[in-house]
Amino acid sequence: MQKFLKIGLILLVVLTGCKSRPTSTKAPLTTPQNQTVTAEHVVNQVLKSQNDLSFVNIAKAETNLSFMDRNFYVVSSVKIIKNQEILISVMVLGMEMLRIQMLPTSLYIFDKMNRQYSQSSYDDLTKMFGTEISYQIFENLLTNRLFMISNANAGERVELQKAFSIAQLPDKYIIAAKQKAGTFTHFFDISPDFKILATSLNDDSSEILSVNYSNFDNKNGVLFPMKIDLRANFKGKGLFANFDIQKIEINKKFEIAPINIERYKKVELSSILPN
Repeated sequence: MQKFLKIGLILLVVLTGCKSRPTSTKAPLTTPQNQTVTAEHVVNQVLKSQNDLSFVNIAKAETNLSFMDRNFYVVSSVKIIKNQEILISVMVLGMEMLRIQMLPTSLYIFDKMNRQYSQSSYDDLTKMFGTEISYQIFENLLTNRLFMISNANAGERVELQKAFSIAQLPDKYIIAAKQKAGTFTHFFDISPDFKILATSLNDDSSEILSVNYSNFDNKNGVLFPMKIDLRANFKGKGLFANFDIQKIEINKKFEIAPINIERYKKVELSSILPN
C-alpha cells in the first residue's frame, strides 16, 4: 500500500487551480434546516448538474508539490478525450520532463530526459493497491465527477443512487459508499447546491487520499473547479499538491498526436517515479 503514494504522484502532474475572485457579499449556502435529504436525492441532483465533458484541454496549470520534505514547482498541461485518452505533459523551466498517457487498458509514463518509459495495466495496479484502479477513476477524479471506486464503470443513475449513505451538515452533505473498496471507505463532500467539493479514501484509522475542489468557474456552460488540492498519506509519508489552472477550454474538439514509443527504452515504473 506504500505505492498508493505513487498513484498520487501520477495525479500530481495534472490539472487545476485557483484564479482570483471578487469578494462575495452573499450569505453562504446551507442545507435545508427543516428537511432531511436522502442520499438518493443528493446523488440524483449531482448527476443532474454534471454537464457532459467530451473534451477538456488544460493548456497551462501551475503546480506546487511537496513530497517527503522535497518541494517542486512545475507547469503542466492536460488533454482529456472522454472514455478514450488522458495526456499529461509536465514542464520544468520550459522543458518537457515527463509525459503521462492514460488509455482505457494501460498507463504509460515517459521520462523525456532519460528516454525511457514504463507501461502498467490497471489490473496490475489494482492488485498492487488492493482496490479498484481504472482509467475511469482517473478521468472522474480529474473532471470532478461522481463515481464509485468499486464499480467505476457503472454510469447508470439507479446504481449510484443506491450506492451511498448520507450525513447532512449545515454547510454540506457527506455521502459514503456503502460498499468498501478493499479495506477503504470512499466519501464525497457535496455543497448545498450539489457541487462536488471533495472526495476521499479512508481506512479504519486515517485518511489515505483526499482531493478537494474549489473556485468553480463557468467554462463554455460547464462549472469546472479551477483549484484542486491533493493530499495522500501512508505510514507517515505525506504527499501534497496544489494545482492552479491558468488556461482551459472545455468541449472544443481536438486530437492527440500519437507518441513514438520506439524512441524510448522500456523500464519498470519504480525506475521513473521517486522512491
